[in-house]
Amino acid sequence: MSEEKLVPKLRFLEFTKVWKSTKIGEIADIVGGGTPRTEVEEYWDGEIKWFTPSEIGKTKYIFDSKRHITDKGLKNSSAKLLPKDTILLSSRATVGEISIALTECSTNQGFQSLITKNNVDNDFIYYLISTIKNEFLRRSSGSTFLEISKNEIKRIPINIPELSEQNKISNLFSAIDNKIEMLEKKHQYYQDFKKYLMQRIFSSQDDKLRFADSDSCWKEISLKDIGTFYRGHSYNSTNVADEGLLVLRSNNIQSNVLDFSEDGLQFVDKDCKKELELQKNDIVICMSNGTRRLVGKSAEYTGNYENKVTVGAFCSIFRTKNKLAKYLFQTESYKKNLYLILAGTNINNLKNSDLEKFNFNIPTNESEINKIHDLFVSIDNKMDYNKKQLEEITLFKKGLLQQMFVVRINWRCNFKLAKSPSFNKHLLILKNKIIFIIIELIIGDLFMKIEKDAENILNKFSKTLENIPDLEETWYITDNLNLTREDKSHEKHPEKILRNAHIDKEGKLVVKRADWVN
Repeated sequence: MSEEKLVPKLRFLEFTKVWKSTKIGEIADIVGGGTPRTEVEEYWDGEIKWFTPSEIGKTKYIFDSKRHITDKGLKNSSAKLLPKDTILLSSRATVGEISIALTECSTNQGFQSLITKNNVDNDFIYYLISTIKNEFLRRSSGSTFLEISKNEIKRIPINIPELSEQNKISNLFSAIDNKIEMLEKKHQYYQDFKKYLMQRIFSSQDDKLRFADSDSCWKEISLKDIGTFYRGHSYNSTNVADEGLLVLRSNNIQSNVLDFSEDGLQFVDKDCKKELELQKNDIVICMSNGTRRLVGKSAEYTGNYENKVTVGAFCSIFRTKNKLAKYLFQTESYKKNLYLILAGTNINNLKNSDLEKFNFNIPTNESEINKIHDLFVSIDNKMDYNKKQLEEITLFKKGLLQQMFVVRINWRCNFKLAKSPSFNKHLLILKNKIIFIIIELIIGDLFMKIEKDAENILNKFSKTLENIPDLEETWYITDNLNLTREDKSHEKHPEKILRNAHIDKEGKLVVKRADWVN
């Protein structure tokens, strides 16, 4: 690659200098790890954090480890004490996974960690390495598991700009990561809040949460009392086609939502019975699966598919007019009933007759049913919007990584693999790596829809951040959860949580921060 080409496709306007071509070994010291003898008790449970490859890669920063070693364990093994801000890099198992250590630590032998030198932005190197993971894989070898050596890492070519540009790039991606982390936490808050409300509202005990103006009776019902179950459509492999009747299966039920992604859809040329055609508000349930924890998962069909659609024989349809039905399938009571049914058998299979007997307490008054329904709908809408924001900014980050770094793709084959007795297996792996690189490049060009001008891309990023809502909803949720837990009087007066909840003219829930709990 000529020097004239060592510039990224997108960059901040104030930078014009070409990037410098170097190697990882020139910008960082590379340090391996080790494991103290496990049978020696005095080597373990000390103060020194000791990481394994399975603990990194999930987050940018990492602070504490599952296991710790002592000074004696460190001195009597090949483990090394690594300084704060070391880039922990997995050299085995999942090669190329990285995290930055926020404290002094050590690692096992599955690492070749990077201690960056002066005049190098540590965070910039972190993001740069995330763009060249395929290069780490390409240089890996081994008959039992893939591993990359210290010397191979040293020789990996990289391109870096001057320090001021490194700083600005790393600050940009750190801001993006902060937004992603905030949105992930926000999603978890919504989930916890919804779970808490479900436990208290659908409780069989006298302390259930209710709206202040609701004084009607509740009654115990079975699912058979409020709807009808239909087992799914049967077909065989010869009926599978490129088009025709869409058949939803277990894999289409994801987090209580039906997933219509094209790569997960199956069509058949065999028609189904009229009653098996999905109708709006039908609930789809997984009735049989090789994985027990997936049996019983459910999702509501919202009528968002324009053509006829049904479910496969391993699923069932629950047809009901009760607005609370889909939430009953998400309660702890439902999960307990599933456990009792499946615990006594080795077969991960439900029958319609099993589900028909599931009992729940629900209100009899239509107004109270509507209020509870609207409450959960409002939470679900918040969660859906938050998820969409998270997906958009994650995709945005991916596109920026592809556009703002100068990455050299080396197509040279690793002929060392030919010496391995499992050469063919490694050759296949190598081919898959190359295909993956091509796909990544295509996706970056086709789907990011980002103009080449750096100013435009950064302006778009700023607008994206402006469109992400603040933490008001998060504050509201956490404030109320915390206050409720602290307020012991809620055990006697559970209605405190809902007493100030109002419904506007459109039937939407109106709340203010901390209004539900005084």
